[in-house]
Amino acid sequence: MWTYDRKLVRLDTVDLACLDRGAGQPVVLLHGIFTNAAQYGRMLERLPSGYRYIAVDLLGHGFTRIADDQPVGVHAQVEAVRQLVERLDLAPVHLVGSGGGGRVAQVFALAYPELTRSMLLTNCTVFDHVSVNALATLQREFSRVGARRFLMDRVRDPALAREDLCFGTTVEDPAAIPDDLVRHFLEPLAETEQSARNFQRFLTGSLDTHRVEGDIQAPTTLVWGTGSTHFPLESAVALLNRLGDPRMLHVIPNARCYLHLDHPRTLAELFDSAFRDIDRAGPAPRGPHCATPLAVHLRGRRRPSP
Repeated sequence: MWTYDRKLVRLDTVDLACLDRGAGQPVVLLHGIFTNAAQYGRMLERLPSGYRYIAVDLLGHGFTRIADDQPVGVHAQVEAVRQLVERLDLAPVHLVGSGGGGRVAQVFALAYPELTRSMLLTNCTVFDHVSVNALATLQREFSRVGARRFLMDRVRDPALAREDLCFGTTVEDPAAIPDDLVRHFLEPLAETEQSARNFQRFLTGSLDTHRVEGDIQAPTTLVWGTGSTHFPLESAVALLNRLGDPRMLHVIPNARCYLHLDHPRTLAELFDSAFRDIDRAGPAPRGPHCATPLAVHLRGRRRPSP
């Protein structure tokens, strides 16, 4: 399994765990549910030099340390990212988001356009288009058996985590996720009763469908798999209507939510191209008719890249 040394960045009320590697224009990566910064490990191995990659363990995930009463909803996540960007003097940053982390990236870019250089989003929650059914199913299961027991059962038997409730619907081949990576994702969540409750509170906050007003002006590239039941292609289309500067929509047939695990080489190529295009040309002029014309690119169907 790809490994790295996390560092803890002390913020106002939390110790935020993150990978920090490379040097150059900063890229902040925000993961999805049931994972942590290691979601991007396979892809980061393939990304080029010239950028500083900072993959974050969101509040209630991974090795980030929070107080028992620390809010973990989307606005608290956005505030943590803001503090990280300012504490490490990163602005403006390229934002990468997946799943719930994609929603955090969108709200951040809307709230702090001056801190946002661009966004690259894969299948993710789109503002208030929340995958309510999947999250509600998880909440019912947590209520039935207890959050920590649910998580510990899957740490002990990673095959359970490859079923629908965890990774069965988020990757193309759940059997290809090794046991040690499943445990790397889930062990921190199941470490204590409190860590499990924090994760459950994150799920509860994710069910918030309060509408977020406004349009995002940051140049944005979308990479979307058509096989996701949680975040279908219609979500990407809905997001395009909220973007002031859409750059490209890459469609990968049959791919699911966590493209970084199934298609790391493809994602690394697309990320590199998107970031370098922005850094070379800059954002489009502001205004309702000034955005760069959107291109839609259908990627050829491939086996998941090793």
